[in-house]
Order: sequence, then structure tokens, then C-alpha cells
Amino acid sequence: MTTTGRVYDEAKHLPAIIPTDNQVWITMVRPFLLSLALLSGSFPIVSLSAEQLTVLAIEYPPYTSAKALAGGTAFDLLREQLSASGLEVRPQFVPPARASYYLERGQWCASFYPPAVMQTNIEIHRLSEQGVRLGLFRRQQPEAFSWQRLAELDGRRVAILRRSGTHSLLLDQLREAGLVPVFTESVLQGFRMLSERRVDLVFGDQLSGQHAIREAGLDGSQFQFSEAALLTVPLQIFINSDCPPARVAAEHLTAFRLSEQETPAAGTAD
Repeated sequence: MTTTGRVYDEAKHLPAIIPTDNQVWITMVRPFLLSLALLSGSFPIVSLSAEQLTVLAIEYPPYTSAKALAGGTAFDLLREQLSASGLEVRPQFVPPARASYYLERGQWCASFYPPAVMQTNIEIHRLSEQGVRLGLFRRQQPEAFSWQRLAELDGRRVAILRRSGTHSLLLDQLREAGLVPVFTESVLQGFRMLSERRVDLVFGDQLSGQHAIREAGLDGSQFQFSEAALLTVPLQIFINSDCPPARVAAEHLTAFRLSEQETPAAGTAD
């Protein structure tokens, strides 16, 4: 794969991701533990230097959430597919604006939050073949929520996460149809605004919307998800190939996907 030619700068990446004193601690304590191992006639089972893969994410349950035990269903899939890599997956939850800051400055290794601009050092790895259908929520009405042309929603205010996936194209689509984007820091915030009639619509998927409604303590029957979809996106992770642990992750994710593709063929060989 072609890269930008930038050399991975450890000092540049570590302040935002991994405390620099970790390496100092390891250097100091390793001789002591090695002595204990030699005296006991065996070496410790637990590795001192398990390599970490820090993954940027925003609060978007159930896929990514600091409130979930393991970080959400997307992190469950990622750990499963990296189980043979020896990497320790470490979620780093930040608001969308902070995620954008790290991504724009190259201070990241992996991210579930999409970069604003795709560069040659960024790889995309799909974690699931099942797509996430994105549409609009509104307050409940008797008739079905659909449209032939998005322009039928002209003038509506729509709550949308900062830098949502395919952000610029989506914003262009909404604005050209006459909708007014209102940026939020979470899906939960969007539904609170919808319940208070500060916006007319909330952009999202049905599953994350249901989680946000419950978390806000709102009545789910008050809201209606569109039958029409704006787009369908895969569950995927972005990898910065300038980061060594991320390169290891990319190799294992590719190998996992290839093994999945080969499994059905192997099953039909008999």
C-alpha cells in the first residue's frame, strides 16, 4: 500500500494516546520481576509489554459506548477479530470535536470515528457484512414516515452528529433538499432537542436511536423512524498505517476477513 512517506513519530502519538511513563515503569520493574522468576525457577505468565491498540470512539451506543462493559458491540467484534494478534484493544472515548482534532493532526492509531479527509495512510477495514441503515426520526404521526424526494422535508431542522459518516456528502444532500443541519455532540442530545421541539428530525439508525431514547428517559412511542433510508453504511474501523500497532491490527483484520471468505468454500468441498 502507498503511504504518505511520513515516519511514525512516537513522541507525537503518545501524548494523546499512551502515557510516556509506561515505558519508564517497565524499564524499572522488569529486572526486579526477572530476578523473582529466576529464583522461582519459572517466568511470569503475564506479559509485561502487551502492545496496545488505542481506538478512538465517540458515544454511539450500542456500537461504541463508555458505559458498556467492553466498550460496545463494535469493540466486541474488533477484539474477536484481533484475538490472535496479541494486541490489547484500548477504547479512547472523546467528544466528536476532540476526535476530529486527533484525526486531523495524525494523533491516532485506529478509529471508529471517520476522518474528514481520507489520506493514503488510512485503511478501512469492514468488521461486519451487515450494514447499518441510517435514516431520520421525527415525533410520532399517524401516517407512515417516508418520502419520494428528500426536498419534501424542506425547511425541517435536523439534529446530526458533528462529522457523521460521509459527512460532507450527507450535509450537501440535506442542504440541497432545504433541510437545516443542527450539530450535536451525541444522539442523546438530538432526541432531547426533538422532544423539546428545538429540532424537527434526528439523523441516526434505528438501534442507536432506541438506546438514546431509553437513556434519555423518553417514551419510545412518541418517536417514529423513517421507512425511507438516507444511506446504509458498513460497520468498519479506520486504521492509521503510520502507527505500528495499527499495522499489526490491519494484517490480522485482513487475514480474518480472508479466512471468513474461504470458510464457505471449504464447507462445500465435500
